[in-house]
Amino acid sequence: MHYKNKIYLILFTILIINNNQVLGQEHLILNKNINKYIIRPYTKFLVDSTKKLNLEDVLTKDFQFINKAGNKKNFPMSENVYWYKIQIENGLDETSTWILEFDHSLTENIQLYLLNSKGDVLSKKKGGLKYNHSEIDLLHETPSFPLYIGSKESYTIYLRIDTRSAVYSSIYLYRPSVFWVNEMKEKSFMLFLFGIIFALAIFNFVLYLSTKEKAYVFLSLFLVSSIWLFASTSGYFYELFPNLPITLKIKARVYAYWLSLTFLALFITTFLELKKNFPRNYYLSFFVISFYILNLFISAFDLFPYIFSYKLVIYSYPIFVLIFIIIGTIVIKEKKTAVYFMIPFSMYIGSSIIFILVILGVLDKMIIYDNISSIGTALFGLLFTAAFIKKMDKLKEDQMERQFLKKETYRLNEEVKLRIDAEKSAKQSEQKLKKANDSKNKFFSIIAHDLKTPINNVLGYSELLKDSINDNYSKKVQKHVDFVYIEANNTVNLLENLLSWSKTEKDEMKYHPERVDLNTLMEDMVEAFDKMAESKGIEIVFDPKIKYFAIGDTYMLQTVVRNLINNSIKFSSTGKITIQLENKGIQCIISIIDEGVGMTAETIEAILNKKNILSAKGTNGELGNGLGLMLINDFINNHGSVLQIESSIGKGSTFSFVLKLSKNKYLLD
Repeated sequence: MHYKNKIYLILFTILIINNNQVLGQEHLILNKNINKYIIRPYTKFLVDSTKKLNLEDVLTKDFQFINKAGNKKNFPMSENVYWYKIQIENGLDETSTWILEFDHSLTENIQLYLLNSKGDVLSKKKGGLKYNHSEIDLLHETPSFPLYIGSKESYTIYLRIDTRSAVYSSIYLYRPSVFWVNEMKEKSFMLFLFGIIFALAIFNFVLYLSTKEKAYVFLSLFLVSSIWLFASTSGYFYELFPNLPITLKIKARVYAYWLSLTFLALFITTFLELKKNFPRNYYLSFFVISFYILNLFISAFDLFPYIFSYKLVIYSYPIFVLIFIIIGTIVIKEKKTAVYFMIPFSMYIGSSIIFILVILGVLDKMIIYDNISSIGTALFGLLFTAAFIKKMDKLKEDQMERQFLKKETYRLNEEVKLRIDAEKSAKQSEQKLKKANDSKNKFFSIIAHDLKTPINNVLGYSELLKDSINDNYSKKVQKHVDFVYIEANNTVNLLENLLSWSKTEKDEMKYHPERVDLNTLMEDMVEAFDKMAESKGIEIVFDPKIKYFAIGDTYMLQTVVRNLINNSIKFSSTGKITIQLENKGIQCIISIIDEGVGMTAETIEAILNKKNILSAKGTNGELGNGLGLMLINDFINNHGSVLQIESSIGKGSTFSFVLKLSKNKYLLD
């Protein structure tokens, strides 16, 4: 057997087992083991397009009822009146009570006629939105009728349905206990769905109050109006308010429909930020919203017939769906977060389409279809609320990040401001310091220059005085004259150093290399310090065998040699100071060697590294300031060389540095 035939056989068997009925039967036979019957297989129908037939016409005239078993679909909205015919045989040995339910809450007017086998009308009942509580036997969300079936009797039931909504073929026969148990289950499930939707509405409204995000309040209003719509379409609204006028009962669901779709359109427009980011889509959405508000106004004031408004409700919905699918598709291409809209909205659309297809008679009525809109809306609300929460978390993260960036920006601005102020203050201080330094350098330069002439005069007179003293003068006088001469010489040297230092500080002292006659330079220095050395009993020795010419700055080299000789005299009491020029390839080593007090290793390191160079007193108490040593280091470095010192305490010191020779040395005559 083909697998498809097997599947059909299995489904057919399940259907028979569930119903415990034979579809080929013309009438329903009641069985004591069955508590619920699906009446459709035993239902025949007649369409009254004239809307004028009564029960007598149906019974006396030759009308052909069509078997409903072969056509399970519902009848769509129309202006016709439908007659249903159902035959029942009680196979029980006792009289029993049953409840027949016509499972369509929107039915406006339904009349039931119960006839015995002789054709006598045993009872006539009515139900639907047209009647209030006092006019019906059983208050229920759907038209339901209690029936009393006698033992071993046969009955015929006629149902006349006059309604502008769809006409369903979902008719059930229950034992009362089963009917009420089933009723409790359905209501519990519906209340559960309503509870979820209402809780979501409250939650979103609270979110709106805390965030002022309009999309939340529109979603909340949509969910509330959806509860109203589903309560109307499922009949619970009419069960709660059975005495409302029929026009208000009928219009209630139309009002709820227009309101719910208006709020849904507003929600979609706000959620997708159409006005801000998609102006063209916003105008289309605005048109839809205006259309719904206009129809709500028309329905409220009965400007058009009700059937027109109701049909407009049904047939405008697909257009609504299509418009927002197009909008969502356009938006999602540019805004990926729109997927949070499309997924829940597609579920809502699917459930709503199924509901409308049932109303139009395209799909058969089933329990899952009865609540499909409520289920879809509940899922819609849940998914959107979850999306909102995620969006809110993202907004909180963004807000925290913005706050952090704002604080960080403020901190950086303050830091920049402080730095700018500090730089400005430092610049001002630097300018002041430079100005003060320039003033100081200028002051020292002026002082040194202005003092140089009178001190040279003192030095000249002290030298004359020294030359004039003979043995007729006492040793004490000679000593004083020598002291004056030495101090005058030291002062002249200090002034020379001050002038050199001030020029260096003002960046006026530039290195100008030239060809320097080292022999002549040394001889001049010996002549300049000869009498000063003689005053302390020191001999300056310079006896070169070779003529040396080096590359260097004459002024700087004079300053270096002058200070080295001056220091050697200062820290020597007797002995000699030797100036030595030594050939070393293309270089010349210049050395000043004394037999003075010498230096410690720490003092040598301080001099070479320019660390706290403090001048000590000379052997005759001569004072110094360390300025000469600083100039020596700087000027030697300008020549690409370094000062080297060898010294021992009590054994003297050797100061040396290297200069590049300008050409080959040659022997002296």
